[in-house]
Amino acid sequence: MKYIEVFNQVQSEFDTEIALCVTQIYSINLLLKPSMAELKGKKSFEERIIRRAKKLLWEVDADIVEQSIQIWKQVHNWQSRKTMQGLGGCEYKTFRQLLGEEQ
Repeated sequence: MKYIEVFNQVQSEFDTEIALCVTQIYSINLLLKPSMAELKGKKSFEERIIRRAKKLLWEVDADIVEQSIQIWKQVHNWQSRKTMQGLGGCEYKTFRQLLGEEQ
């Protein structure tokens, strides 16, 4: 999946700052490699990504960072639904719809 597709979709539903933050968190996710402790389940890979993201986005308002993290957690689900749309009853959903289901 191209970063620009994620960015454009988030930007169409939210604002540009949130779209940029989500793309940066997604980049961190794709660049980091899980450690052996994380692979064995002793530590959380997701927590390490979130720590790095908060460190990177220290200038951004905390509410925007938290919202961006929640959207980032849905990127894989959104990508899968977009790719598999129509197969086996899979239907495409926007990030807002996916976040609404989570709550």
